[in-house]
Amino acid sequence: MIPSLLIFELRQLLRRLALVAVFALLLGVAAVWLYTPERQADLRLLLEELPQVTRLLGYAGSANLPVHVMGVLYGLMMPVLLVISPLTLALRLIAWPIDDARMAQRLAAPHRRSAVLFTFFWLLALEGLVMVTSAALGQVAGAFIFLGGQADFPALARLALGAWLSALPMAGLMVWLSAAADFPSRARRLGLFLGFVLVGLLMASRLSGWAQYLRFATPFSLMKGQELLTGASRLLLAALGMALGLALAGLGALAFSKRDL
Repeated sequence: MIPSLLIFELRQLLRRLALVAVFALLLGVAAVWLYTPERQADLRLLLEELPQVTRLLGYAGSANLPVHVMGVLYGLMMPVLLVISPLTLALRLIAWPIDDARMAQRLAAPHRRSAVLFTFFWLLALEGLVMVTSAALGQVAGAFIFLGGQADFPALARLALGAWLSALPMAGLMVWLSAAADFPSRARRLGLFLGFVLVGLLMASRLSGWAQYLRFATPFSLMKGQELLTGASRLLLAALGMALGLALAGLGALAFSKRDL
């Protein structure tokens, strides 16, 4: 990683990160708002009328606030955002600069290409961390606004951290695609396709029978939400997402080192 490049790019991203933080904060507040009695009645009706749909979406009821948040926010919404966020940022930092020759100017400094690419990987990871942290802070704010401050805050924090760690392979994948694709449009199409296939596998793995084995094909299943509600030990499994993300970014660095710029 190159600290000077990290700081320079981070300054350019401050407005984007602020927007991401505000949006995620509002999502966190909205998730808790859905836990209020009036909204709970609507969700229970939905659960009774469309059990298969709610199961696919990851919503299994609202026994307590962390279980509720795990379903309404981390069941589908956050995985989708953690696909779109690294894809758009990787296009901005890698694919478009390669296409318009700005990357060649960055590489004029005496830094290895792999170091440049891993710096971009950590920027993608940082944006994901800002997103889940802001969502968690929104949940805390929502708990005080709607529930009088009654909530299991450590469990909410573990869910946020687990979601971030399990989504780091998306950052590595988008770095790889953006560094290897001939055109930004190709990286965008392939990134959207693969990202949403992995989200789709996560949804399908919630069904009974053989479909449960599909969880081994998607990194999002590294987040064991039910176990995280009771303790932090399952974060070790989610942490495998960081190793996988770094490995995918390494493949991107390998492809990047062979490109003519």
